[in-house]
Formats: sequence, C-alpha cells, structure tokens
Amino acid sequence: RPDRPKRPEKPDRPNRPERPDWEIKMGKMTYKMILLLFYCVTANCGHKFERGYYHDDGACFSPDGNYIAFAHAQVYYQESGAVDTLVSGIYIMKLDGTELKLVCEGIGNNVDWSSDGKMLVFNAQNELWLYIIEKDSLIQLTNDGEIKHSARFSPNNKKIAYYIPFVGKGICVINIDGTNNHSIFPGDENFGPACGPDWFKSGDKFLFVGWFRDPTVDGGWCTALCYADTTGENLVKLLDAESMGFHNDQFRGPTLSPDEKEILFYALKKGKEQNQEIWKVNIDGTNPRQLTHRGGEDPCWSPDGKWIIFSDGSTGGLSLMSPDGSNYRKITSYE
Repeated sequence: RPDRPKRPEKPDRPNRPERPDWEIKMGKMTYKMILLLFYCVTANCGHKFERGYYHDDGACFSPDGNYIAFAHAQVYYQESGAVDTLVSGIYIMKLDGTELKLVCEGIGNNVDWSSDGKMLVFNAQNELWLYIIEKDSLIQLTNDGEIKHSARFSPNNKKIAYYIPFVGKGICVINIDGTNNHSIFPGDENFGPACGPDWFKSGDKFLFVGWFRDPTVDGGWCTALCYADTTGENLVKLLDAESMGFHNDQFRGPTLSPDEKEILFYALKKGKEQNQEIWKVNIDGTNPRQLTHRGGEDPCWSPDGKWIIFSDGSTGGLSLMSPDGSNYRKITSYE
C-alpha cells in the first residue's frame, strides 16, 4: 500500500493540571469515546470557521460577573493539519481573556456556576460532574450512562435540575451529593419536556420548553415555552413555536433574567434561515425580539442583567452583547 503521510508535529501546549481521576478510571473505553466524539466534532472543520458550528459554548458567569466558565472543543484545521493549543475541556477565564484555567480535559458542555461561587456543574460522557473550585476537586454525580443536558443549580445550591431527552425521564432533580436522583416531569402521551430547565429564584418553579400534542400541526406535536411548579403541577404556556414560525425541534435554551422580567432563548425560523438566533421575550411571553442575526446559541445573563454572553455563529467562539443586542464584543474567536 502507499506510504502514509507523516503526521504534523504537535504544537507546544500550555501548562495544564494533571488529568482528574475520573478520566483515568473510565479507562480505554472513555478514551475511544473521546476520540470518536472528537472526530465527529472536527471532521467537517476546514481552515476557515464554518458558520453554525461552535468551538466554545455553554458559557456562564461567575456570581461577581468577572469570570466565565465554558466548554471548548479543540479546533482542527484540515488544510494545514494544525491543531490549536487549547485542548477540549471545561475552562474558567476572566472576561478579558486572562487567567485561563483548565478544569477538566475532554468533551463536555452546559456549564453552570453556583450562586455562592464555590462550584461548577457540567455534563461530560453522558454524566453530571461537580467541580469544587476551592479544593480543585471533581466529583461524579451520576453513573447511569443516559444523555443529560442543561444542568442548573437550585437557588440555594442544594439541588441540581437537568434534562434527559427520553420518555419517562424528562426534567430531573438530584442533590449535590448525588442522592435522591428523580424525575419531576417524565412526560406522557400528551406532554413531554423538550429542553431546559431554569429555576425561578423562589425555587418552586421551572422554566423550560415542552412538547405538546397538537393534531392541527404537522407531526401532531408543537413545542412551547412554559413554566410549572417543581412538583409538576400548574403548567403555564407562554409562547409556542408555531405562532412564531419556529421549527418545533429547534426551540431551545430558555433562561430567566436576574430580575425575572424577561426570558432569553434561541430558535430556528422556518424558511430560508440557516442559523439559530437568540431571542428575548417578556416573562408573560409577549413582545418577542430577535437579538442576533448571524447565528447564536446558549445565551446567559450576567448577574447584574447588563450583559448577555452567547455562542456566536459568526466566529465560533463566545461574544457579549447588551440585552437589546447592541454593544457587541468578541470574547473568543475562531474565524
């Protein structure tokens, strides 16, 4: 067979902490899964960033608003064979780009910062992981192998809510010590959670997007922005995808403003639109406004409500904007 081309030399990498125990314990199977995921993520990435793909996502602010935590997917450039020096993983960084710290190496997403500033929670290898910042320690909370999304601390930081995209699971809650893991909204033949959740400050309600049976629409199901008690009762619909012209399966990421007067989410319009965009509505579902026009996902409010950080469709990185969509500023970029 013909000689294989030589691999390009690996660029120098910045100093990073030792691999956490959870990666070592997962063994060879975890290593193969990471390689597979890395290949799926990077195989279609050329020298110039492709619109609609994000290398940094799931960002959130620290309680003081000075730092962000986010997930990074390592960039591979097919044309040159080069690999960026920032390995895939969960990171903490100052908003000005300094004090970058690798928390956990590997594919992860959906990072949330506890309101007391002491912990991070995120998804990796289909499980939930708790990072204790002061101790620089990582704790595995779940071990069932089911796909999980959107982990969020409760207002008192004693529980974590998250979403499993399977009938009978839906929105779940677990204590931060890993006990009492149970489903709140498992779904039934007429309703099922589609994404979320986000907690209200009172701790007794969730904001999320749900699937609802509707025989008047194609497919017989429609998604809607809604909220309900954490007991699973008193469900209230705020805004449905059909009335907005959104694709039902592309209506995601609801998050409450700090004053609980507005909601951010991202969605894909039907028609010629190619990118999901970030929108904002009032807490009662009225006055929807589109904030981005070049692609945007995973919006998150700053603690004072003056900024929104999001995954930017025009750069593949993270950017900031004011709540009205103005004062756009890049934080990371892969153009």
